[in-house]
Amino acid sequence: MKRDYIHFIYLIQINNSIGYINNKYKNTNLKITNNSIIDNINKNTLKKIIINGVAKEDSILILDNSINKLIFNNENIKEIHINKLTIYGFLDFVKYQEVILENVVLYGRLNFNNYKESNKLIDISNFQYYDKLNIKTNNCIDLYGNVTINNSYFYGNPSCSDSLLSFKGENINNLQINNSYFDGAYSNNCVSISNSSKSHISSSLFEKGGSFENGGGAIRVMKSNFYIEDCKFNDNFSIYDGGIFYVLDSYSFIAQNIEAYNSTALEKGSLIYMYSSENIKTTGYIIN
Repeated sequence: MKRDYIHFIYLIQINNSIGYINNKYKNTNLKITNNSIIDNINKNTLKKIIINGVAKEDSILILDNSINKLIFNNENIKEIHINKLTIYGFLDFVKYQEVILENVVLYGRLNFNNYKESNKLIDISNFQYYDKLNIKTNNCIDLYGNVTINNSYFYGNPSCSDSLLSFKGENINNLQINNSYFDGAYSNNCVSISNSSKSHISSSLFEKGGSFENGGGAIRVMKSNFYIEDCKFNDNFSIYDGGIFYVLDSYSFIAQNIEAYNSTALEKGSLIYMYSSENIKTTGYIIN
């Protein structure tokens, strides 16, 4: 079978550490041989980057070694859209307005920098994530902004010491996850949520989550409003508190129609551990 190795539209050619984008680069290929920083862009000529493959099985982008990154570093670009592509490497969104990852398979790592603004949007759908860099880090994926995740799969790795996916809402942003799968590989807490204005998880499966640092084998919630429904949990554990849920100083916690099997905490709460400081009022419900 012939593979369309790299075939994109509205792209650029990048051969050195910095890629320059102009309108004349439309309908060409993207080749990355070193760290590539998409930042020196004329803000008057380009407002959107589209990296569009033919199909994720056939369109493949490989960074030439495990330490190189594709870095997006221009906040004047209003939208970055990556679609129908398999990527081997590190995607680093330093400055961004709206990011759409759709029908993408990523073998590597994914990072978004914090902004402390409420108008940053991240939309992830039909996405598969495998951490294959084997470079030591705290979290496999760091997310900020308003994040929506649909129909996606995430697989952990021992090279990440804490969470498979970490979301920091900075008290102004929301997280929504629907119909997705998380496998912590017995090495990572599946999802960590902190300072989220609102977080909602539905119709998702969490397996093999392992917390070795902060509690919560599957889900850790701190200083957030949290609602989860119609989810299933298998084989999650924590060496401290909360085999599945670890809830700390959060404002609301609602779990509805939850199935949980074989969850373990070596200290407290094989299903859930919830604690609030004196100055935090927490409302919690578990409903079936």
